[in-house]
Amino acid sequence: MRKKLVIIFAMLSMVFSLSGQMPLTGVRQRNCSLKDEEKSRKVVEVLKMMKDRYPEAQYRDVYKNFMQDYFGPGHILSDTIAASRYMSEELQKMRNYDGPAYEPTGYNGNFYRVNLSLVKDSIIPYDKYFHAFFRSVSGIVPPPHNEWESEWMAIDGIIRDNGFSYQEEEFDRKEIMDLLSKGNFVVHHSERFNNAYELHYRIISKEIFLTELLPLIEKSRQK
Repeated sequence: MRKKLVIIFAMLSMVFSLSGQMPLTGVRQRNCSLKDEEKSRKVVEVLKMMKDRYPEAQYRDVYKNFMQDYFGPGHILSDTIAASRYMSEELQKMRNYDGPAYEPTGYNGNFYRVNLSLVKDSIIPYDKYFHAFFRSVSGIVPPPHNEWESEWMAIDGIIRDNGFSYQEEEFDRKEIMDLLSKGNFVVHHSERFNNAYELHYRIISKEIFLTELLPLIEKSRQK
């Protein structure tokens, strides 16, 4: 009886194999491959957007965009009074404000860069904007450092494979890799980027932006 069962099982395995339903590991590998292809497509879309919108953006500016998608502002807001005073002073000094009213970070859009011009133009009240920023920073649960390092290595590979290049790219790459090896991840915009664009923004979580700030922006456009 046992011998018959073994023969039957072997015949069924052959049938499934010929029908393309086995092995299951092949299905998993295909799904993984499709996931990688989708990720690569999204990353390339972000890289193209940055080339079009910010042609002076350097390798470190690209890194900063994707890093903010993982970590938000990249720091804890320890002194709310000082942070509010700094933002108020920045608003008073603003003469130009380049960039769109808002734009998602990275390829997941976990956070949004929300332009301070929306406060300057009285579209979003100061208190509401700052409170949204404060809660976005306070609610951050950063991923393990090694997870981000692996993620950036993958994105860096997509940058190379798709022919994107930047001035001083190798210098910036080495500096960032050195930072990552020491457990750090925060970088500032490049000098070239800051000289070309006058950006004033804060990082707001996707959920808070979509539910609390975006409705105010859309309402102002209906007037």
